[in-house]
Amino acid sequence: MEPQFSSLAEGQQMTVTVRLTGDLLPTALPVTVTANMLTAEATDVEPVFPLTLTIPANDRTATFTFKATGDMIIEDDETLELTASAVFGPDTRTHTAGVTITNVTDPAHRIVTLSSAPQPAFEGDNVVVTASLPAGVTRRN
Repeated sequence: MEPQFSSLAEGQQMTVTVRLTGDLLPTALPVTVTANMLTAEATDVEPVFPLTLTIPANDRTATFTFKATGDMIIEDDETLELTASAVFGPDTRTHTAGVTITNVTDPAHRIVTLSSAPQPAFEGDNVVVTASLPAGVTRRN
């Protein structure tokens, strides 16, 4: 499992290569790729996992495109692990690689607006103040 990058910004994509080591095989080799979402969510990435690739006979590699989907969520960077698994006779062999998705949030989407009801307030009065993000922007805890 060889991601093109170990870190990818939201909205970007990369090629991930699954590589066979050792002797070439005379037959095609199916490989299952899964994603363990450590702090990421399934909606943060494309394609949908699990997925199946095939390393052609007498070849060493198969590739797929991995995309970190963009969103309007103010959040920390997210991590996941991609694992390739293939069956060789009675054995299953796996290899895992980590990927970090870095948050990309437009600075304009980080502006908090404060508002209150337009009424006079006097010392000792309780006033309700509302804090809000721009329309469509959310925050993930």
